[in-house]
Formats: sequence, structure tokens, C-alpha cells
Amino acid sequence: MKRIYNKVYKAAMAALMLTAATACTNEMPLPDNAQEPDTKPETGTLTTVTVSQDAGAQTRLNYQENGGKMDVTWKTGDEIYIGVPPAQGTEESRKTLEQAGFKKYTCNQANGTQATFTSTDGLTGVTSGTKLFAFHVNPKNALIYDNGKDFRACLSYLTKKPENSTSTAQKEPDSFVEQRQTNNNSTAHISDYDFMYATADYVDEGQTHFSFKQHVSLMKFTLQLPDDSKNKNVKKLELTATGGLSGYGLSLYRSVNLESGYAGGQGMKDARPILHLGEDENGFQCTDGKLIAYLVRGNAESGGIIITVTDTENQEYTVTLNGDAIYSGNFYTVTANLTKKVAN
Repeated sequence: MKRIYNKVYKAAMAALMLTAATACTNEMPLPDNAQEPDTKPETGTLTTVTVSQDAGAQTRLNYQENGGKMDVTWKTGDEIYIGVPPAQGTEESRKTLEQAGFKKYTCNQANGTQATFTSTDGLTGVTSGTKLFAFHVNPKNALIYDNGKDFRACLSYLTKKPENSTSTAQKEPDSFVEQRQTNNNSTAHISDYDFMYATADYVDEGQTHFSFKQHVSLMKFTLQLPDDSKNKNVKKLELTATGGLSGYGLSLYRSVNLESGYAGGQGMKDARPILHLGEDENGFQCTDGKLIAYLVRGNAESGGIIITVTDTENQEYTVTLNGDAIYSGNFYTVTANLTKKVAN
């Protein structure tokens, strides 16, 4: 059996510089014995975010494989969400990012590893020293979860929770969309499922910096269909855990605690990450029967996975692999030959 090889996915070590804009008022003469007031603003309105990286660093969002790593650069239209953690509730609640008060910032200038994000409806009333969280996440697949006691987090879902699962893990939002790659060997879909986060204390006079961290891993699959199936259209790739260490399971979601900044996630033994192939159920055809696909996923202990590819005639092709642990921020490659699954 082939191993899953781990290569460094240099992820998102971006520094965000936030500029605070404040309003001015007409000045009034002071009495001779009056003291000059402290003119430093108590609050600010966050309108512009400047993103920069150290030379040679890789972050999102245009993806290009380069010598065993994934080079990623910003592009116009990229979006991030910035906000202040909401107050702890007294009962369980599930909110979208915007319902929880996070504001969307859009990239209007991109130059490789540097970019500028702006918002016409940015955060207001931000006081100096306030802890801010910034997320690059698909808002359809994310929510702010509060259990009403001591846990508040941004959750980013990677797959659906099986309907018959016995796990108590939180179910995905109603708006959740599964991963979809529309063409063979395309990386265009990755940014919709990438998940990065950063924290920083707000500083009134700008110079507030975010240093983003990657919170998912990326897997590249190079899978060869059997000779008699090379001309088939494929429509789905699916991962299933076969076991390993006691805690082994595939990630249902990744999470970041809004108090401590701790990053974790929820793994389930019956989770099944799915990558849909093609724009619809017609899938796409692979050149010479070779499928090249990219799947965003979370951490996992060392163990086995079953890779299943389904064609448009619902014929399945599989391979079972053993591999080392999977860690966030890394790029993994899998090369294997698929065999046709025989119906029982």
C-alpha cells in the first residue's frame, strides 16, 4: 500500500495593518485656567485593512503548485470577516458571522502576497485594546456557536454530519455547501473552503497587526482509473476512515474559540468528506483516465482511509491507504491506482 506523503503547505502568515478613521468636530476656545483635554480618540471605525507578508511566504488565494508546495497569493474580490466576539449567552445559540456582528472586508487591490481590503460598513465604536478576530472562511459553511455556558467559537464545516450519526457534534448550517471541483486538475474551488484566522488587539492609531494561521490541510489526489474505464465521466470523490489510533476520525468541522483563540475541531469516525466533480451530475472526463483532485480537510491521527470515486453510471472505484497523521497548514499528496468495486 502506498503512503500519504506530507509536504509543507506554507500557509497564510499574513500581517494585516488596520487603519482607524475617526470623526472631527469644530474646536471651541478654552478658558485660561482650563487644561488641554486628551484628544486621543476612545473609539474608531475600521474601514481599511492592508495585508502583507514576508518575502517568500505563501498564503491564499490563487493556488499554484510549485516544487512540492502550494504557492498561494491574494486576488481582487477575496473576502475576510473581522469582528469582536459577542457576549456570552445564557442558552445555546447558532448565528451566522454577520448575525454575530462580524463585518465583511473585500480585497480591492492585490499584488501577490500583499493586498488591501476595505469595507463600507466596517466595525464601529472599537476601543483601544479590544481583541479582534479575523477569519477567512466561507460564510455559508460557518457559524458562531455558543453553548450558553463557557464555549463560543467560529465553526467552519468541511462535510455534512451523517443523518444516522450517534455523535453529539454540532450539525452543519442549513446554508452548507459541499466541496465541488468543476474541472480536472483545477484549484479554483480551494479558496471557498480554506479556513484561516487571526487575532489582534485593536490600536486606535492604526498599526494593528493580524498574523493569519492556517486551520485546514490540503490534499492532492492523483488517481488512475482502470484501463476499461478511462473514458468514463467521474462525478464524486469520497473519503472514509478505516480506523487506526483510538481517536482517529475524519474532520466534521474546524473551530476557533472566541475567548482563548484556541484552535481545534471535531473529528468523527463516520464523517465522510465529499468532493463533487463537475458542474453537475454529468461530472467530467479525465485525460487518459487520470483524475487529479484537491480536497480541503482537517487534522487526523495516523490511520487508514478508503478513497472512493464514483462515475456517472454509479460505478465505484476504490483504494485503501495507510498514512501518517494529518496536520493543519500542510499540503499532502496521494498517488494511487483505483480498482473497480464489485457489487456484493
